[in-house]
Amino acid sequence: LGELRFGAEKSQHKEKALKVIDELTSMIQVVVLDENVAAHYAEIRQALSSKGQIIGSNDLWLAAHARANNWIMVTNNEKEFSRVDGLKVENWV
Repeated sequence: LGELRFGAEKSQHKEKALKVIDELTSMIQVVVLDENVAAHYAEIRQALSSKGQIIGSNDLWLAAHARANNWIMVTNNEKEFSRVDGLKVENWV
C-alpha cells in the first residue's frame, strides 16, 4: 500500500491515482503490521545479516509479513525471497 501511495504521490494525476487506491483498498482486506510481523522481521534480518545475505528493506518487510501469516510469497524475484528460511515462495510468471 505504501508503494502504491508513493507512486500516486509522484504521479501527474495524483488525485485520480489516490482515488483508485482508495477504491482498491475498499475491496480488499488490508492487514496491519503487528508485533508478530515485527518479530519475524527481526529474525529474518538477523539470519540474513549473519550470512552476509541482505535483501532490500521493503522486500524484508514483505517477507516478514508473509512468513508471520503463513502466506505464500508470490514473486518473480525468487532468488531474493528464497533466502528467507520458512518462507513459502512461488513464481506465477
